[in-house]
Amino acid sequence: MQLGRLQAFLASLCFLVLTTLPFSVQAQSPLSAYTQQQTEFLPVDEAYELSIIGDGEQQALLQWLIAPDYYLYRHAFDAKARTADGEVELTLAIPDGLAKTDEFFGDVEVYYGAVDASIQLAETAELIELSITYQGCADAGLCYPPETKTFLWHTASGEAQKGKLDPSGLKTGNTNTNSADEFGLIAALVFALLGGAILNIMPCVFPILSLKALSFTRGDAQSHRRSSLVYAAGVVVSFVGIASVL
Repeated sequence: MQLGRLQAFLASLCFLVLTTLPFSVQAQSPLSAYTQQQTEFLPVDEAYELSIIGDGEQQALLQWLIAPDYYLYRHAFDAKARTADGEVELTLAIPDGLAKTDEFFGDVEVYYGAVDASIQLAETAELIELSITYQGCADAGLCYPPETKTFLWHTASGEAQKGKLDPSGLKTGNTNTNSADEFGLIAALVFALLGGAILNIMPCVFPILSLKALSFTRGDAQSHRRSSLVYAAGVVVSFVGIASVL
């Protein structure tokens, strides 16, 4: 009797498990699909492949290959160029895009599949550092932050590779700083001379000048010469010391 009840209980338990399992699987499927979708977004370099082709005449073509279900924003494109001497002006030409109402930026123009832009340098240069900025999103809802790629562009051959100019070869504002320092030193010396001249004509100096003149009249010629040299040397050393401190 007890064996029959145990068999009936096990049979009921198996039936309950078999009937509730499909509902459990169905309930988990949407969550699993959502989680899987969130982990399937492409890295930015795979979603948007950028290449640069120069034509040897200070012009270059920027090409983006865009993965399916991804797009680039027209307003997010930017380009900057510089040489070892500093920034170089350029013109960035971007084609019209498709009108789209975006959940992140509202009404915008976007590109699907591929897009080409062009740049024209305002001056001639052999080696250019190009910094290209762009931004895109996925239709599934992921929006990438702005991405900037830097290339070294040899304008004569048209070849462009990822890289940056050597920082040690870049010119900075040190020349202007050195010029300002030199001007400051000269100005300090001029003011020191003027200050010394003003002190020599002040009333408190007159008694000292009188005593000095009296000593010259009483001494011999050799003593006068020695005193003059000592006095001149003292003045020169004093001014040199002040200049070195400044």
